[in-house]
Amino acid sequence: MAKTKPVWADEMSWKDFADLLKKTDMAVVPIGVMEAHGPHAPLGFDNWIAEEIAKRLALKLNALLMPVVKYGNCDVAYDATMWPGTISISLETMTSLYTDIGRELARQGIKRVIWVSGHFCNQPALFSAMYKVWHEWGTTGGILEYWVILNDLGIDKLFPDRIGGHADEVETSLLLATEGARFVDLEKAVANPGCNLPYPYKDEPRSTAYEVFMRRLGRTTFEYAEDFLHESGSMGDPKKASVEKGNKIIDAAVEVGVEMAQSLKRYVKTKPDRFNRPRKR
Repeated sequence: MAKTKPVWADEMSWKDFADLLKKTDMAVVPIGVMEAHGPHAPLGFDNWIAEEIAKRLALKLNALLMPVVKYGNCDVAYDATMWPGTISISLETMTSLYTDIGRELARQGIKRVIWVSGHFCNQPALFSAMYKVWHEWGTTGGILEYWVILNDLGIDKLFPDRIGGHADEVETSLLLATEGARFVDLEKAVANPGCNLPYPYKDEPRSTAYEVFMRRLGRTTFEYAEDFLHESGSMGDPKKASVEKGNKIIDAAVEVGVEMAQSLKRYVKTKPDRFNRPRKR
C-alpha cells in the first residue's frame, strides 16, 4: 500500500514536524465555526473554506499547516444562535484557545502565523490573541479573510447578481471548490433575493455582504441573523454558485496571503516584551 506524504501537521510524525521547522519559521492556521448555512450546505461550511485556502497557501509558502479549529463564536457582531446546529463558543474561551495555539507555535520556533479565517465573528478573539503572543514571544500574526479582498477581485463582474454574503452564491462557490463540496445539495438551496433587508436598506445600492453588514451594524446596537437570513438560513441565490468562481476567490486569497507572509517579517520581535519591560524605579 502506497504511503501518502503528510501535508497537515497532525499527519506528520514528530520527526517530520521537526524537519519542517528547520526549513520554515511560518505556520498557517485555518479557523472556522459550526454554524447554520442554509438547507443546502453543512454546518462546517466555513471550516472547509478556511482549510482549502490555508492548504493552498501553506503549500505555496512551504509553511507548517496546522489542523483547522472547527469551533468559533456566533453571538458577537451578529447572533446566529437561534439556528439548530450552531455552536457558539464564548469570546473568552476562543481568545484563550487562539492564544495558547499561538504560544505553542512560538515555543516551537514559529515567528510568523497566518490565521486563515472563514468566519467573521472570530475577529475580536483573534486580534486579542495575536497581540498577546506578539508581546510575549515576538511571534507576529496576520488574519487572512477572503471577504476583505472581494472588491479588489472585481466582485461585481464575477457575481453580478449577488445579494448577501452568508451561504449565498459567493460563499457556496467557495465551498464547491473545496473537499466539502460533497456535502452540498443545491437542489435544497433556497433563494433569498431580498436578504430580508427592511427599510431603509432594501432600496440601497447592492454592495458586498461585508459592507451591507457593517452599515447595518452602524445603525443598530444588536443584530440577529434571522433578520437577514430568511427562514432558510442563507442569503442570495446559492444555486448560481460554481466551482470556477470559487477557485478564483481562493486563488486571489492565496496571493494576498503570500504578500502578507512577506510583510509580516518586519514585525517579528527579536526581543519580546517579556524580556524588555521598563524597569520599575
